[in-house]
Amino acid sequence: MDPKEILRKQFLKVVNNQLRDNEPPITAITLDRLIQEGYKEADAKQLIAVCVGATFFDVVNKNEAFDLIRYEALLKKLPQLPE
Repeated sequence: MDPKEILRKQFLKVVNNQLRDNEPPITAITLDRLIQEGYKEADAKQLIAVCVGATFFDVVNKNEAFDLIRYEALLKKLPQLPE
């Protein structure tokens, strides 16, 4: 399996876990907002997963701790994708 596909699936799993646990709550709020804006649920989850990935790469590449405030800021900007 393609490594990018493996990561995509793992990031989506994180999204689903966040939704199941309602932690952080902004994930469910963002999903609801994107659906109200006309996105299909699966597409909205993929957008959220992009933010999970961006946050993950900051942790790995910049050797930083998870930054919930940055993650929330990325989610609030959706559907604009993080750089």
